[in-house]
Parts: sequence; structure tokens; C-alpha cells
Amino acid sequence: MKAISIKQPYASLIERGQKTLEVRSWQTKIRGSVLICSTILPYYNDLPRGQALCVVDIVNCRAFMPYDTCFAMCDYAEGFFVWELKNVRKIQRFPVKGQQGFFDVVTTVKELS
Repeated sequence: MKAISIKQPYASLIERGQKTLEVRSWQTKIRGSVLICSTILPYYNDLPRGQALCVVDIVNCRAFMPYDTCFAMCDYAEGFFVWELKNVRKIQRFPVKGQQGFFDVVTTVKELS
């Protein structure tokens, strides 16, 4: 399964369904299920670090627009892209050593209902 590491608190906001747009300086052609993992650094309160948190579907990638800031939970930055995230599925968490960009995680992901 493809995975992406995201800093806290953003990874947990995605897991809770509050952050529905991920902002990056690069586009992706990846669509479908992606494992969201939290980075080890920075420390952010008691939020999980270095863990697989949830599975989401990337349904679109497009230019970042000023009106996207509410759903991206960050300030506008010209020339960036947003990945539209849908269908958050909680999973049984497990440790993950992340990488930059997308990476493959070979495991059975247990989705929770």
C-alpha cells in the first residue's frame, strides 16, 4: 500500500476528518487508498508519532486556491497543490518508519469500524 508521512498535528486532523486537503509543492497522479502516517518529529503534545493512523482516498490533485485554506488548515501559498482527501478509515495503529514522498508499506492494514 502507498503511504505518506505527515507532521503532527496535521496527520491527526486528517485522521479525525477535520483536514480534507493536503497541501504540497508537488502534484501527484496517485489516486485511491493511501496510508496516512505521522512523522516522529516534531513532538506535538501527546499526539502519536511514527505511527500509521488511517487510510484515506486521494480523489483529486489540483492547484491550491485561497478559498482552500479552511479545509487545508494552513495559510495560502501560491504555486502549491492540494490533494483532495475523502473516505477516512480508522485502522489499528502500528509503528512506521516514514520516508519523504510516497513509500510502500507491506503489511495487512486492519480497518476498524
